[in-house]
Amino acid sequence: MSRTLYDILEVSKTAPPEVIKSAYRSLAAIYHPDSGQSPDEDKFKRIVRAYEVLSDPEKRSEYDARILHEEEEKFLGFATDDESLAPKTVKRVDGTDTWCTIDEHIRRKGAELAEADLNGLKLRDLSLKKAQLIGADLSNSDIKNVDLSEANLTGLTCKNSIFENVDFTETKMDHAYFEQCIFKKCKFSGIPTVESPIKHASFISSDISNHNFYHLSFNNVDFSNSILESSSFGITEDNLRSEDHTIINCKMINVNLRMAEFGSNITNVDFSNSNLNNIFCSSIKLVKCNFSNTNLANSKFKESIIKNPISFENSVLYNADLSSSGIINSDFSSCNLINTRFHEAYLIDVIFPVDYKLPDSAISRKSSQEKGGCYIATIIYGDYNDLQVFILRQFRDRYLKKTTMGTYLIKIYYNTAPLLIKYVGHCKLFQVIVKFVLDRLVKKIS
Repeated sequence: MSRTLYDILEVSKTAPPEVIKSAYRSLAAIYHPDSGQSPDEDKFKRIVRAYEVLSDPEKRSEYDARILHEEEEKFLGFATDDESLAPKTVKRVDGTDTWCTIDEHIRRKGAELAEADLNGLKLRDLSLKKAQLIGADLSNSDIKNVDLSEANLTGLTCKNSIFENVDFTETKMDHAYFEQCIFKKCKFSGIPTVESPIKHASFISSDISNHNFYHLSFNNVDFSNSILESSSFGITEDNLRSEDHTIINCKMINVNLRMAEFGSNITNVDFSNSNLNNIFCSSIKLVKCNFSNTNLANSKFKESIIKNPISFENSVLYNADLSSSGIINSDFSSCNLINTRFHEAYLIDVIFPVDYKLPDSAISRKSSQEKGGCYIATIIYGDYNDLQVFILRQFRDRYLKKTTMGTYLIKIYYNTAPLLIKYVGHCKLFQVIVKFVLDRLVKKIS
């Protein structure tokens, strides 16, 4: 007959919790690998596993009720040659036909699970620290209270899975694929730069602070109630803006984004009730975003476009810097704008509180008063209020118009641009060549 967990701890089946705890401490001190008495790593691991079950009232009750003596080895995670009897297994982990559980595989292989089929896995209270899950499939899995810190998840595939209270600290996730996953109370702090597509996922009450997402775009992702403090979105390692980074149709409700950096275009994102204190936005476009009841105090929007926001209702913009930005169709009438800076900002159809005075350098007008001027750039980028067109327009007004040579160049451009547009403006080759030149000019100006 197989030994029971009670046998391993040398206690009776009716032993109270304090006796089990005392027995565990005595045996652990004797068999710990670093012990000077009788070190035995394998026996020590069995003692730890037995205590994990018997010290938890729920697990102990389940063990007493369901586990028969002949099933002890399987419950402990030891190998079985019978595929039909095995619980969720890793196939042929040692090059043989042996099937074994995750626990046993970790003991043997040091958590090497590369290319393992873990589809539908249910993991609880397990340490997979530094695990190798390269190319593994974790789809349809339910993972709770698991340590995946410093693990390698490169190339992982994960669809429709739930992660609760999982530690991803300093985990490698390059080219991992997450779709329709839910992350509850997970920790992502300090993970290396990620190049992973994340679609329709939910990060609920998770800690994703101090992370750089400069390759990772988000589409339909829910970050509600999470911590994204000091994280970076679309800012490269060289502190430049990542032009292909986007955040679209996401929820960032009640999120802590304090001191975060954004270099990505943001469309239709709900920031309501969030803390965006001290954020930094560099040359980005924010379109149809909701900032109601949001704290934007001390934030900086460097040469950015804020266009058609859903709401700024009751937001705090105290000491925020919107200098040199383009703000279109926005209502700040209910905002706290104390010490907010609009120096050299372009403001089109913007409503301010009664008696609020803009600086002389700011340009505020109605859309009906816009006269255009960036003819070719508007054709190339498709919108007069596009970020690139806005940057070229600022360069024209701030620098070229202030010099004799610049004024002369502007005059030549205004006389020739309409003719170029009329005869070659819709030629694909012309558009490709001009866009190539303008993209580099805009980058240089920025």
